[in-house]
Amino acid sequence: AARYGEVGQFDVLFSRRVTALAQSATGIRLTAAGPDGEELHDGAYVIGADGGRSTIRRLAGIAFEGFTYAERFVKVATAFDFGAAPGYTAFRNYFSDPEEWCNLFKVRGEGEGGLWRAVFPARPGETEEESLAPDALESRLQKFFPKPGTYPIAYAGSYAVNQRVAATFRQGRVLLAGDSAHVNNPIGGLGMNGGIHDAVELAAVLPDVMAGADEALLDRYSRRRRHAATAFVQTQTIANKKMMEERDPAGRAARFAELARTAADRDQARAFMRRSSMLESLRDAAAVA
Repeated sequence: AARYGEVGQFDVLFSRRVTALAQSATGIRLTAAGPDGEELHDGAYVIGADGGRSTIRRLAGIAFEGFTYAERFVKVATAFDFGAAPGYTAFRNYFSDPEEWCNLFKVRGEGEGGLWRAVFPARPGETEEESLAPDALESRLQKFFPKPGTYPIAYAGSYAVNQRVAATFRQGRVLLAGDSAHVNNPIGGLGMNGGIHDAVELAAVLPDVMAGADEALLDRYSRRRRHAATAFVQTQTIANKKMMEERDPAGRAARFAELARTAADRDQARAFMRRSSMLESLRDAAAVA
C-alpha cells in the first residue's frame, strides 16, 4: 500500500465500508462509512472485486446465480515438510477416495519454508466444531499421510462451498471481477486464475473506454468472462469434485483408465494441459463477439 501511495495517481484507503452507490450518465458515487464518518467517493466506474459476498454486487442488484454444496470443506495447514517426505514431489496433489477425498498443496506461510494445506470434505453429520477439533484434524491427516508423531497445525478452518456466477459482470458503470463475479469449489485451482484473467481483460479495455472508445467493449468483457466462468470454470470444477468423490467402482475404474489413456497419448495430454491451465478457456472466451 505504501508503494502504491507513492505513485500519486490514486489513494489506498482502509477501514471503509461501502453503504450505497448511485449512478448517473457521467459517473458513479460511492457512499462509505469511514473512521471519521460518512464519505463520498466519485469516479467514472467502480470495479467490484470485494469477494464472494460482494457489497458492490449486492448494491448494484446483480443476481449471484448457482448453488451451495450441502457439505462444508475443512482446510488444515501444517508446517510439516511434505516436500522432504517420500512420494510428494509435486506441490499440488489430489487423492480420490470414495469415502473421503483430499487435496494437498504447498502454500506460502509466514515462515521461510511455507506451509502445506490439506482440504477434506466434512463428514456426514459432523458439526463445524467437531470437524475442527484437534483430534479430528490429526485423524484426517494421519488417514492419508500416516507418520510417527503428530502434525504441527498452523491453522484450520471450515467453510461453505458455492458454485455461483453473477448474472452479468456489468451493470451500467459497475463492473465485477474475481470472486465478486464467480465462485467455485477449489478443486483444480481455477477460481483465482479465472479472476486474474478477468483483471487482465478488464485492464485492457477500461482505459480505452475512459479515453472515448465505445462502451460496448465493457459489454463484451462481461460476455467473454461470464462465458469463461460458466462454460469452463463452473463445468470443470463441478466435474473435478464428482471425480474425487466417485463411489461407484466401475465409474472410478473408467475414469482412471481414461486418465491413463490421456497421459499415454501426446495429443490428448497436450489438450488436457491446455484445458487445465485455462489456455483453452481464454481462446474460447476470445471468440465471443
